[in-house]
Order: sequence, then C-alpha cells, then structure tokens
Amino acid sequence: MTEFKSILPEMIRVLDSLKKDGLIQGYALIGGMAVAVRGYPRSTKDLDFLINTDEDFFKAEFTKKLRAKGYAVEVYKGDFTDPLRGMVRILGGNNEPLVDFILIHKKWQEDIVNSAEEIPMGVISVPIAKAEDLVILKLKAGSPRDLLDAEELVKLISLSGKFDKSRLVSLAKSAGVDKKLKQLLAKFNIKESD
Repeated sequence: MTEFKSILPEMIRVLDSLKKDGLIQGYALIGGMAVAVRGYPRSTKDLDFLINTDEDFFKAEFTKKLRAKGYAVEVYKGDFTDPLRGMVRILGGNNEPLVDFILIHKKWQEDIVNSAEEIPMGVISVPIAKAEDLVILKLKAGSPRDLLDAEELVKLISLSGKFDKSRLVSLAKSAGVDKKLKQLLAKFNIKESD
C-alpha cells in the first residue's frame, strides 16, 4: 500500500475530484499534520480530514470509492451522542490508521471547513484549518496529546500578531469548550476580551 509521504497528494486528488463533482462541499486537513504546518512541529502517523458532505454518501459511496482505489477501509458509525458521528478510516500496513475522514455534523465544524486556508505543500495545495480552529478541535478531542497541541498553538498564535481571539472565543462557545479555552488562555495571561 501507499507510503505515508505519498498518501497526502493522493488524498487531495481524491477529495478535489469529489468536490469538483459536487459530491462533497468541502474538506480541511486537521490533526497533527495541520498542527505542524501551523508552526508546532510534531510527528504524526496519520492524516485527519474534516469532510462536509451528505451522511449517506459519506458512509456508503465514499467508502466504495476508496475501496475501488484499493484502500483497506473501515467505517465508524457513532450515535447521536457521540462527537464522532461518522468516520471512514484508511488502514495502512499492520492495520495501522493511515487516514481518518471525519464527517462534520455541527455548524461550527462546517465553519472550520469553509474558512480553511489553501496552503501550498510541494506540488499540491491543501485546505488547512486555521490555527484558532485547530485549538478548538484539540480542546474538543481532549486527550493529553490534544491538550498539549492546543496549548502550543495558543502560545504560537498569541506571539504571532495574527491572533483572531474573537473567532477563537466564538468558536469555543459554539463547540462547548469555552470553559476549557478560558483555562487555557489564563495559563498565558490572555483575557478573552480586551
């Protein structure tokens, strides 16, 4: 199967083709790779994408299209209370996760996809979630690794001069992580409002 280094361009071609055909409305790279692109270098073993599309297409046709390209795929179907309502995973060697496609199901997630910035990466251009949006996704996920990523991103963007604090606070409220964000900002003596 495909090596990790070559999987990103392949996935971008697949997703761009689906978008061009109107089968998905948009997508954004999130997760460890996006965090690294935003300035906090760290290793990652997989790629993560938020996908804006119809749930039926995502769980049936999208999976079929990936399998037709020779990928080993598994589907995760969460219930109404699960923060992951749907995920399609491409498996690499030893059945290790290689790519996770996460179906959006909330307006704030759609906003993340819609505001993703196209960033050149080699011969391709990749829509990548903004740093503020990654902070919110990481706070929502809540694992120790995710919380460390959120902390490092806040540190970076607060020093960058490109800190969109109002977007960060608004998105945190929409995602239900405003208390976590308040605690994180307090670590850096950053007030939610000026």
